Amino acid sequence: METLIIGGGIVGIGIARDLALRGFDVTLVERGEIANETSTYFHGECHSGARYAVKDPEAAKKCIQENKILKDIAGEYIEDTGGLFLKLDEDTEEYFQEKKEMCEECGIETKVVQGDELREKHGVLSEKVDKALWAPDGVFKPIELMQATIEDAENHGAEFITNTEVEDIVTEDGEVVAVETEDETFNPDFVVNSTGPWAEKVSNLADIQVDMKPTKGVMTVLDNPGLDIVLNRCAPVDDGDIVIPKEDTVIVGTTSIEVEDPDDFPKNQEEEDLMLERGGKMIDGVNEDNLVSSYWGLRPLYDPSSDDAHERDVTREFTLIDHTERDDVDGMITVVGGKWTTHRFMAERAANKVCEKTGVDAECETADKELPKPSEVDAIDREWPPR
Repeated sequence: METLIIGGGIVGIGIARDLALRGFDVTLVERGEIANETSTYFHGECHSGARYAVKDPEAAKKCIQENKILKDIAGEYIEDTGGLFLKLDEDTEEYFQEKKEMCEECGIETKVVQGDELREKHGVLSEKVDKALWAPDGVFKPIELMQATIEDAENHGAEFITNTEVEDIVTEDGEVVAVETEDETFNPDFVVNSTGPWAEKVSNLADIQVDMKPTKGVMTVLDNPGLDIVLNRCAPVDDGDIVIPKEDTVIVGTTSIEVEDPDDFPKNQEEEDLMLERGGKMIDGVNEDNLVSSYWGLRPLYDPSSDDAHERDVTREFTLIDHTERDDVDGMITVVGGKWTTHRFMAERAANKVCEKTGVDAECETADKELPKPSEVDAIDREWPPR
C-alpha cells in the first residue's frame, strides 16, 4: 500500500516511521532539508504537561503520557533535567495552588520547593523567586532524535526525498489521484498532509480549505550562567516565560504573534528585547552582553472557529482532518497542531486513520519499540540551538 507524506518535520518523520513499521510502502517529500523549519526552530522543551495543566488539561495529559513514552523509547535523546515552575514575588498564590491541583488531576508528578532551598541548589535564580513547583520536564536533543527516527523508518523501507516542493494535488471525481512535484508525479494510494504552518497552502492545492492560525515565537540564545534545569513561570502562560538550558547556552522564549504568511513574516528587535526583560526576572545573567543569537519559529496552530480567539487561547492539542468526512475528498488526511512532545502520538493517530481508510489491519509499534541508539545512527552536521 503506497502512502505519500508531504512535509518532513518531526510529525511527518514520525508518521513515516509508524507506517513503515506497519508494512506500508512510504515516501516522504519535503520542499527543503528534513526538519529544517518548525521542527528545528523551537525551544527544545520535553514538556511534562504542567505548562498546560490549568488552561488546556487535555493537552497536558497527552504531554505527560508522551513524556514518559519518549523517555522509555528514546531516553538517550532527552536530557532529563526536570523543570521548575517559578512563583515570583509578583505572582499570585492562588495560581500556584491551582497549578499544583491541576497537575495532580492530569497525573503530573510535582513537589513544592521553597525559595531559599532553590537558590542554594540553583544559584543563578533571581531573588524575585519566592518558591517553585518541580515537574518532570526535560530537554530534547532534537537533531539527533529526528535522525534516529529517520534512520529507523529507512531501515523499514521508507524513502525520504528532500528539496522537492509539491506543486499540485490532482483530484478526480472527489478523490486524490496524483501529487505533482517539480521533478516527478506520484500516484499513491493515500496522501498525508503533514506540513505544519503550511498545511493551509498545501491543502489549497487540492481545493480544500484548512484554517491555520500560525504564530511566530522568538527564542533568544545566551551564554549559560550555570543553569541545569528547565524553568517556566508559574503564572498564566505569557511571553518570555520559559528558560531552557542547553549545554553552554540558555534559550529564553517565547512570543505568540499571529502571522499571515509562514514564508514571510517580520522578526522584530522588540521581541528579542522582551525576552531579555522577562527572562531576567527568573534568572541572573540574562542581558544583552551575554546574547549569542536569536531565532524565530512557527507554531502550526489550527483554528477553524470564527470568534477571533487570541493566539494564546488556541489549543495546543492536535487535529486530524479526514477530508472524506469533512470535504467529500477521498484519499487524503491533514494533521495539524500539537507539540514536539506529542509527535509520536500524533503519528500513531494519523497512521491509525490511514489504516482505517485503506483497509489495512496493522497495529502501532512505536510506543514500545526503542529508537536506534546514538552509536547506531549517523551523525548529522547541524547545530542546535540555531545560531
